[in-house]
Amino acid sequence: MKRIIEAALQDRPCDLVLKNARIVNVFTDQILEGDIGICGGRIAGIGSMEGKEETDLQGRFVLPGFIDAHLHIESSMVTPQALSPVLLSHGVATAVCDPHEIANACGLPGIRFMLDSAGLSRMDYRFTLPSSVPSCDFEVNGAGTLSARDMEPLLAHPRVAGLAEVMRIPDVLSARPEMMEKLAVFQSAGLVIDGHAPALSGHHLQAYKAAGIENDHEAMTAEEAIERLQNGFTLFIREGSGARNLEPLLGGLLNAHMPLTRCCFCTDDKHIEDILQEGTIDWCLRKAVSLGCPPVEAVKMATLNPAVHYHLKNKGAIAPGYEADLVVVDDLKDFRIHAVYRTGQPVTEPAAGPAVTGQLEDTVHLPAFTARDLEQALRKDQVIGLVDHELYTLNLPASSLTADDLASCSYVCAMERYGKTGEYACGLLKGFNLKGGALAASYGHDSHNIIAAGDSFEDLALAIHKLEEIHGGYVLVREGRIAATLPLDIGGVMSREDAQTVADAALRMKKLARDMGVLEGVDPFATLSFLSLPVIPEIRITPQGLYDVKKRRFLDRD
Repeated sequence: MKRIIEAALQDRPCDLVLKNARIVNVFTDQILEGDIGICGGRIAGIGSMEGKEETDLQGRFVLPGFIDAHLHIESSMVTPQALSPVLLSHGVATAVCDPHEIANACGLPGIRFMLDSAGLSRMDYRFTLPSSVPSCDFEVNGAGTLSARDMEPLLAHPRVAGLAEVMRIPDVLSARPEMMEKLAVFQSAGLVIDGHAPALSGHHLQAYKAAGIENDHEAMTAEEAIERLQNGFTLFIREGSGARNLEPLLGGLLNAHMPLTRCCFCTDDKHIEDILQEGTIDWCLRKAVSLGCPPVEAVKMATLNPAVHYHLKNKGAIAPGYEADLVVVDDLKDFRIHAVYRTGQPVTEPAAGPAVTGQLEDTVHLPAFTARDLEQALRKDQVIGLVDHELYTLNLPASSLTADDLASCSYVCAMERYGKTGEYACGLLKGFNLKGGALAASYGHDSHNIIAAGDSFEDLALAIHKLEEIHGGYVLVREGRIAATLPLDIGGVMSREDAQTVADAALRMKKLARDMGVLEGVDPFATLSFLSLPVIPEIRITPQGLYDVKKRRFLDRD
């Protein structure tokens, strides 16, 4: 502290000075011209500064390091450490992460793996602890149930920021004791409670907020976004791989002249190949400005707003005493990144990752089954209808569809993969359009049982059996042969490979899926992975059968 004070008083040189900068001040909405003095990883002062090392930015803009307000690292299919240099290269210095994917598969050892891997990276990863493992009472996962008592020892961990998205809405609205205990424990610790409230409105939404839940990332329309802001939620505007909500939400808020002070950007679930091609929060900034959002307002949604919401002291701004997480860009339209600094240092590669234990590696144990068994399990009277660029699905009676529509449907299968029940179910899926083969995955939100889709039961069976052989991941079958695999042998949800290797494999598989008929409005990985999540309306498939989310019951139990 003494060194920073002396540097601010210019009684000693700073460690580093970024000269001739145009500094985005998120407190006053001004663009200030001057130097940024950095000492001991923090900002000592702004103005005319001198340093041991000086870099001339030649009038470029400097922004605070970006903050992703809600991220599932596992959806990138790589470890926290492997993801770190990719996020940093796109200006993301801090990410608030929910590890409920690995927690469902592997329990507390999976969460500890994420914390350990994060600690070896240059990123500042913060974690919210999973609130809903499993997401419903009937879900069968690898970990069983995580209680408040299970998570309590982790509350003091310096990377823990709150309780992760509360998906079990009925438990909140009925004041179920187990859920009330979780909320009380995290509220008493002064930590943030994350929300997950798709399609919730009116008094139900207000009751959910009254329970102490503070944010939501599931709004899909401007009307839902405004209702959440009116009720005191912080609105997380999501732009991921499967759900791209930024344009309708932010466009609607701008048209309604709504204040954006309680809005943040998040990616939620974004695959590594999409991150490498598009970016993350930098992509949100570009899109926001293209919609007419004032650039500094957009920057605040990427920096100050999430920092304030998560009580991230000395983050999210460029001011004395703040961490020197900085993003240098050429302009405030395209946000083309020139340089990134993390605690005053240029981004560097992380060290080697922690070893993976056997508890995380051997997680795929399937029942004995044949293609004929899958065919006999097929339910034909109800169809899951996909919606382009959304996680929401339609509950379509088969009787409402034409013969051509039914003929174009894919078969979809969900299968328990932890060797606990051996259950599986098959149904019809409209809009996936994969022809001449099948795509199968062990990455199926949130319990991460097997989810597969295709137009042949023989190809479905072949793809699913291959998943067991490679200990989880993605498998694509074309015309009766294995065409591509992407092993995810850490809990069946993450690879031990580097980001580029995983991205290259994913892009090859996506191209094959497109060649086999999957249309541009459907992300083959993200769409498939959410088909088994029984907390997003209207209809899902689990190993126990087709599930009506709105009525909260299985269709064959009406």
